[in-house]
This record gives sequence, structure tokens and C-alpha cells, in this order.
Amino acid sequence: GEYPLSASIASERTMTKGANAARRGRDVLLTFSCQGIGQNVGNMIFFFLTVACDAKGTCQEPDTVATNYRVSMGISIVFLLGLLPYRITRTESKQYEALKKKQARDGLEQPGYLTIVKTYGVRLAGTAG
Repeated sequence: GEYPLSASIASERTMTKGANAARRGRDVLLTFSCQGIGQNVGNMIFFFLTVACDAKGTCQEPDTVATNYRVSMGISIVFLLGLLPYRITRTESKQYEALKKKQARDGLEQPGYLTIVKTYGVRLAGTAG
């Protein structure tokens, strides 16, 4: 998922030569803080939409609640679409690229999806519920 991966990426990008632990801690902290702020803003948008429909007296109608949900998700999608070009064009970290070169040099291959499912399939199915 995006949540644990983003903290790992923030930590990995600061583990190059010359980077210090304080910068790594700051970057991971900012990553989690931004995720928390985004979660709270999303909840506040839905809350204020609900307060607005309650002021009109239309909150008992199922269509109004569904519309509030769709509007709040639509606002989220606008922000996500703004981030999409950055996510697509972003380069990998230097350490990940160095690891890929080392694996290619040593003749190691990335495991395929079938290998991952065979190895971890039971555990993955156990976490799906």
C-alpha cells in the first residue's frame, strides 16, 4: 500500500552517503504528518458537507448522503490527479538503482508474481479479511 511504502521511500532516499539521521527522521515525520493532515482534511470536508445538508433538513434522504460522499471523494481525486504527473515521472532512489545494478551483475533476478504467490499466498489470503 501507499501508506507504508511512502515512509520507506522517504527513509531510503536519505540513506545515501553524506545524509544524516536527523534528515531521515525529518523526512519520515513529514511523510506521516502529511498523510495525517490529508486524512483529517478529507474527514472535515465530509463533515461540513453533512452539516450543510443537515441545515437544509435533507440529510435523511439517502441520495443526499450518497452525493456528499461522492463530492468528498471527487475533491480527493482532484488532488490525486495533481500528484499523478510527479508520481509517474519520479526517479528511483540511488540506493534502489545501485541494488538493481548489483543484482544484475550477480545474476539475480526479481521474483515473478507467481513465485510470490506460491511463497506468501497463504499469508496474503489470511490478511485479506
